[in-house]
Formats: sequence, structure tokens, C-alpha cells
Amino acid sequence: MIAGSSVKGSVRAYAESIGLDKQYIAVLFGADDELAKLSTMPESAGYLVWHDAWWVPEVNNKPFVGEIVTVHHQDYYAGNGSATDFDSPIPNQQLAVQGSFYFVVEGDTNWVSLAIELLRKTLQQQGIGSKRAAGYGFMTPNTELNNKLVKQLKEDKEREEKEQATTKLQAVMSSLTDNQKIIQEFVIKLSQNTTWQNGNAGSDVMGFGQLAKTVESWSDASDIQFAIKMFEEQVPKWLKKPIKENKNWKERINILKRKAGLL
Repeated sequence: MIAGSSVKGSVRAYAESIGLDKQYIAVLFGADDELAKLSTMPESAGYLVWHDAWWVPEVNNKPFVGEIVTVHHQDYYAGNGSATDFDSPIPNQQLAVQGSFYFVVEGDTNWVSLAIELLRKTLQQQGIGSKRAAGYGFMTPNTELNNKLVKQLKEDKEREEKEQATTKLQAVMSSLTDNQKIIQEFVIKLSQNTTWQNGNAGSDVMGFGQLAKTVESWSDASDIQFAIKMFEEQVPKWLKKPIKENKNWKERINILKRKAGLL
């Protein structure tokens, strides 16, 4: 994991190195006391959230890999003497990180787009972390993996929304009478197939007419009122005009209203 503060700091350093406007820097990364004096922004932590970048698990891939760094002139780099062709190289084993990291920046869409572009250039041109002079910390976009993760997140969100809708529907259904459940199930059927709204008003493919006959046989006023409300909302979508402009349906609704004590 790469801490969000490190990601934010690295991108800020890159943005400052290319001379990005101080107003932009204040919005993207925050304004300390010194920057606040140079811009119109108050001292703040910035308008975006820079999340921790997490290593992405992949099949047959581990985060750590062993590497060997060979120091050729150890005494010279330590400030003792000069480098010669007779120095003995000293191999040093160390751990490095491989694979992909998932970066997330949260906030206003336009500012996030700019932040992501700066992040991309930071990782490609400046790198992040230590040993960058030796080539570590540089990254390029993994478009295939990114698309895969975005698709997975979208599917997870859709599944979660579907589960929430199902839970909400179950709660609603549990509070309805048997007749009202018939109406609610009809509404669900309408929502699952919206082609009926594009069809011929003379072709009752969804069964509005048959349902109206069924409701006419009911005796409970609250059940009938529940059905009337649905008809008044949905039938105009099918007829492509208000119910009052259709003689048959205007009469049907009035019959139901009289049975429910509304007329």
C-alpha cells in the first residue's frame, strides 16, 4: 500500500515543478499558511481526497520480489577516497515491489480529471518513493486491468443497488393487502418491460383492461383506491394521452371511484 499522503505529496511536488498555478495547487492539494498568502484560497487541506493506493492481487503474482543491487565503489560513495577500477563490487540483496497499484482520487469530477492526469505524469516522469534515481517508483497505466476493475466496481454497485431495491420492495410488500400486492406486482412487471409504452394503445399487451375488471370485483375501498392511483399514473403512458380524453378508460376509472366512495 502507498499512503494517500505520499501520493498527494508526490503529485504536488510534480505540479509545483512544472509551475502549476498556485490557485490550482491550493484546490488540488490544499493551501498552507505560506500558499494562502499568495492565493485567494484560505488555509485548507484541499478539495480532493487522495486515497491510499492499494496493490492489486493478480493470479501468479506476488507483491514482493528479490533483487540484487551491486555497489561498485562503496568507499567512494561513502566519501572515502576515489573510485578506481580495482574496487571489489559488493552485491546487496533487497526487496522490491512488483505488479499494479490502484489509485483513487475523490472529489469534483473536473478537478479529479486534472488530478488524475497529474498523477499519471508524476508516475511516468518523476516516480514515487525511494531509489527513483535507480529506476524504482516509475509506473505506467495498465489500461486492461483498469477497465477490468472499473467493470467489477460497476457490477458490484449494480448488485448492491439491486439488493437494496429488493429489500425495500420486500418491506413494502409486507405492508400490503393481498389485493394491493396484485397491483404492486403489476407495477413491477411494467418496470421490467417498458416496450409497452412504445406500442399501440389499442393493443393491451400488459393487461390493463383485464386488471381493471379484476379490481371492479373488489369490495374493499382502500384496495380499489390503491389500484386507481396506479391506473392514473400508468395508463396515460400507455394511451399516450390523459385518461379523461379516452372515453372507455374515463368511464372505467369513474366506476372504480364510485365503488371506492370517491364520487
